[in-house]
Amino acid sequence: MLLAAEMVPILASTIDEPTKEVTMNDEELNLSIRKFLKLVGVNSQREIEHAVTKALADGVLAGTESFPARMTLEVGRLNLQVHFDGEIRLQ
Repeated sequence: MLLAAEMVPILASTIDEPTKEVTMNDEELNLSIRKFLKLVGVNSQREIEHAVTKALADGVLAGTESFPARMTLEVGRLNLQVHFDGEIRLQ
């Protein structure tokens, strides 16, 4: 166990160290973003197809409609929230 007097040089040495430049792996970032977007794309398409099939079976849709759709991308640690608007057409 360190005594308070022994800790001072340790703390001082960490404070006096120059800040290190943070680097990231651009390839890893790109791959992880692509993997996430593939997950979102595949699962979103499946969910929309299931919802349309159910709505057609329930008589909510006739099968000729077009309707607006919105996707929201949120990345909390980046304080990012972006909306993407589009249209779903059944014919």
